[in-house]
Amino acid sequence: MKKKILIVGPFPPPVGGDTIFTSNVFKSTHWNRNGLILDRVDTSPKRGLKLPEDRLAVRDILRGIRLFFMYMFRLPSVDGVLLLANTRFLLTIGAAMIYLASLVGKPIGVWLFSTYFVKRLDDSPRLWRRIAVGALKRADWLFVQTELLIDILHRRFHLDRSKLIFFPNFVPDRFIMEREAHKEFAGRCVFIGQIKREKGVFDIIDAVASRAGYICDFYGPIHERDRDDFLRRIEETDNIKYRGEVEHDRVVETIAEYDVFLLPTFHPSEGYPAVLFEAFAAQVPVIATDWLAIGEIVADGERGILVPVHSPERIAEALDRLRADADLYRNLCRGASDYVKGFSESAVLRDILISRFKERLGAKGDVAPPTAASE
Repeated sequence: MKKKILIVGPFPPPVGGDTIFTSNVFKSTHWNRNGLILDRVDTSPKRGLKLPEDRLAVRDILRGIRLFFMYMFRLPSVDGVLLLANTRFLLTIGAAMIYLASLVGKPIGVWLFSTYFVKRLDDSPRLWRRIAVGALKRADWLFVQTELLIDILHRRFHLDRSKLIFFPNFVPDRFIMEREAHKEFAGRCVFIGQIKREKGVFDIIDAVASRAGYICDFYGPIHERDRDDFLRRIEETDNIKYRGEVEHDRVVETIAEYDVFLLPTFHPSEGYPAVLFEAFAAQVPVIATDWLAIGEIVADGERGILVPVHSPERIAEALDRLRADADLYRNLCRGASDYVKGFSESAVLRDILISRFKERLGAKGDVAPPTAASE
């Protein structure tokens, strides 16, 4: 008999990093192949793009209460819980969900995806901070997206190191392309994601606008706050275009049409952006900011080039380097293609996360127990 896992997390719409991640986890066939079936509680508010600093509204509180009761009524019928909540949800209703799962003896794994969680925790009242940390200590596993966050959680909040499991973003197996013989840099740049100031979109415009030999296309939903400024700026250029939104299943093939992916982010809740792994799956290197844990992924000179935050001139210099040095560009493409294989759906979702639920619940399937390398 198969075991049932309840996934609690945001599903599209809106389309964003956390909703896409949750959808990829939920849609994976590895669950069923390993003796596990899924149910879900969708925590997404189904509204437009939000900013980390947006205030909690009354409707958010009412929605949280409704979601908690949905969770409470489904909990007796499942064998385990996976909480893929964002920082705000985790520090409110999510904490209560962890306590309840622990109280009734259901194993629960919690996903922590960015160091912004630590800032929110630090900004919380002392009593609530103790409650939230206490909840995390009751979880069976803390699946942490970055090595940086693992270190902070262990040192500052004394969370059990054996529970802190490195669980980065991943690319569905079907999207990882076979490596091409070689590729030439032709100055075609792309950005795909939520179009808002914190993602560095205006730095990209400043770097690329009217520079001979380069073009840049933007794809993704535009945050209402920045819509007018963004559209006005690109209308003033001949070599930058907004191409609308792209279906998630077409992101990798879309990036593959370009030469370099640009992400000069300074977003406060940045973790391991899935789109960087999608760029690597398309064998396209990146130019990104050395911000939070981004350097862990890009590794300057191996899969892309790192630049300081708020430095359009350094983005332009990096583009010039790629155009001038064909060997560097080919090596970055090769490095991206090789690296992403370690972040496939099989290597991350199956071997790190699913294997733990399978082992704990005694489910039958094809995945081996986790090794020390996945700790």
